[in-house]
Amino acid sequence: ELTFGGPAGGVAPGGPGDMTIDEIRLSRSRHVDTDFYVYPAKQGRRLTLDVAPDPLPNGVPQSTPNVPRKVIRRHFTDDDNVERSDVNDALVLLGRGALRLKTQGGLSWRYREEEDPRSFGLGKESGLVAVNSEVMEYSYDLQQPIDQARLFIKQDLPNDMVRFYGNVDPTTGEWPLFNTNRDLRTEVWPEIEIQMETGQLPAAGGFIEMVGEATREIIYYEYATATRLRNCLRGQLGTPIGSYVFNVLRFNQGGVQQDTREINARLLPQREVDLLKRGMLGSKLPDVTNLMGQRTLPLTQLAITRTVGTLTEDSIAVQSTQDFPNGLGYMIRDEGVNTSAYEVVGYQFKERGDNGSMFARAKDEKTGNGLFRGRFGTYSDTQLGPDMTFVEFPVRYHDRYQPLVESGDLAYFQRQFTVPGARWDSIEWEEEEVTNRALNTQVRMVLRFDGQPNWDEEPTNKPGGLYQFSDGTKPGKLNLEAETVEMRMYFRYPQGSYGKNASSIGGGWNDSWKHCPAVDSIKLNYRKSWRVIHREDLPY
Repeated sequence: ELTFGGPAGGVAPGGPGDMTIDEIRLSRSRHVDTDFYVYPAKQGRRLTLDVAPDPLPNGVPQSTPNVPRKVIRRHFTDDDNVERSDVNDALVLLGRGALRLKTQGGLSWRYREEEDPRSFGLGKESGLVAVNSEVMEYSYDLQQPIDQARLFIKQDLPNDMVRFYGNVDPTTGEWPLFNTNRDLRTEVWPEIEIQMETGQLPAAGGFIEMVGEATREIIYYEYATATRLRNCLRGQLGTPIGSYVFNVLRFNQGGVQQDTREINARLLPQREVDLLKRGMLGSKLPDVTNLMGQRTLPLTQLAITRTVGTLTEDSIAVQSTQDFPNGLGYMIRDEGVNTSAYEVVGYQFKERGDNGSMFARAKDEKTGNGLFRGRFGTYSDTQLGPDMTFVEFPVRYHDRYQPLVESGDLAYFQRQFTVPGARWDSIEWEEEEVTNRALNTQVRMVLRFDGQPNWDEEPTNKPGGLYQFSDGTKPGKLNLEAETVEMRMYFRYPQGSYGKNASSIGGGWNDSWKHCPAVDSIKLNYRKSWRVIHREDLPY
């Protein structure tokens, strides 16, 4: 277990080899009771069947004559739509209960809980999901109905379709030889006869799991009626293909009697997730986005919301503030693959008002304008309107500086000194040396004398105005007389502190926003006239 800000390595704080965790890049959630299998869906939520390739290992064809071969598509391509208006782009979540171990009477066995994938995203109606190297925004209806059904297979179901549907060679009287290169999971069974016990099967396709048999095989069907499954694929999700006997011959005193047995199956529950945006968090759309089991991971640690109105000076109205920090926080505007420039916005606290959920903004004391757009050097040129996506933006240090404003919500270091009759010469400071990284963060020192002017005035570096310096290695010239000096030290994140860094290897991201300058010392130089404290004249 890794805890942010805590020791790592299994040692006590301060012990040998003690380290402090300040960044966790990989986490795992154990609060999932279902194995998830994810498929892309379009046009009425039906899965897509592609023609299976037919390589020739050792020169022997895999295919069987007159038997179609298909595979379920498990990827998105760059041709798929990425706009929110396209309601056809979706994920189908197939839930298979987690494998459990049960012990009773000295016997142990494994079983699967019959659960549906309701724990996807830990019960959140919207969020982010990572699919390999791509991140997508999703919307999830927690109240959507789940089809549940149980059924019986009403025919013999061997593992080899050719022997089931094929005929004996009339010239030799023998069955055709079995081709060991065949992939039985790709051969399409035209139909399987069934009888419903409870519920109803989705007509647009689904998965059934054999119950109470030696193999818990999973079969996909493309279409269903009350008595037939059509275009079926056997042995899906890596399950073995079994043989199931429906017609049983029983021998008794009266001779041979044909009987039947129950072959039970159940519908695996599935849910639908609407995809709203692709290419989130700066991720790229690969040529083929594979959806492979454990590689599909909901990013539940990041809160996400959408705006429901235009930005005001007082607040930002959103669909929900759930899981965002209650106090000071930040969120980043992310339009996915269509994002031209990111913007980080700071807020004071989240609240619930008459018009719904909102984030309160800090305000300029003089003008009443809202503050803290374009944090960490991001762009703030875009008009914030409705239906924009914002993602929680965790930070290590606050960016609460904005020039030419005065507010109790700014962050700065302030000191005041009073020296009657002093002449202030210069100011300089020493910053902690940074190694192994190139940062563009800045210290901005602002001074005023004898309480004038206001802190939100334009700096002039002349008597009667504000003095401003940003290079502590060179003395900042003051050269004026005053009794009182006040200084404020701000920490500034210039343009590009967060964003792509074209100069880095591989075109990576600038990580200046993760750091803040550290000031070791401040030197304020002044002089004043000599003054006689005591005088004594000697008599000689």
